[in-house]
Amino acid sequence: MPSSQKSRSTLLLIIAGIAVAAVVAVFIIRSSPDSASPAMPGKPIAEAPKPAQPVVDLGPIAVHPSAPELAAQLTRNDLDTMARIEAVNQILYVYRQGFGGNPSGQNEDIVAAILGGNEKRTALLPRDCPAIQDGKLVDEWGTPYWFHSVTAKVMEIRSAGPDRELFTNDDVFVQ
Repeated sequence: MPSSQKSRSTLLLIIAGIAVAAVVAVFIIRSSPDSASPAMPGKPIAEAPKPAQPVVDLGPIAVHPSAPELAAQLTRNDLDTMARIEAVNQILYVYRQGFGGNPSGQNEDIVAAILGGNEKRTALLPRDCPAIQDGKLVDEWGTPYWFHSVTAKVMEIRSAGPDRELFTNDDVFVQ
């Protein structure tokens, strides 16, 4: 048998051996009693229990000296929608000055941070601010603002406008 044919036969034998080993490994893994996978009907996939988060009291929340002024600006009756959004933007500006970036998350997460749920335990608005309803910062129509953190220093703030639907022609927003 010529040398090239022998090399080719050896190579094919090695490839076949690897393929057989892979098939055997897959069979062993799938038949293991510990592996519940979607490919095995009849075996429900159980979610691992989530560890309980310890409740840690970090002490009292300090109210920032400008909180009353920020709340008053946000809730003035003579402001139009854009001026109200600018007031929200001013609150976020003060937050960025103290924390180096925007608060993260959805509206309720941002409100929690603004109300003192942050590492410095400092509130930028009082808890009884009329612009906060059900834990969310709302526009003059009672619709929650939509927040999108563009960068650590830039936050898009959007009011749904009088139709109370986001991303329509009457939305008012700043970035």
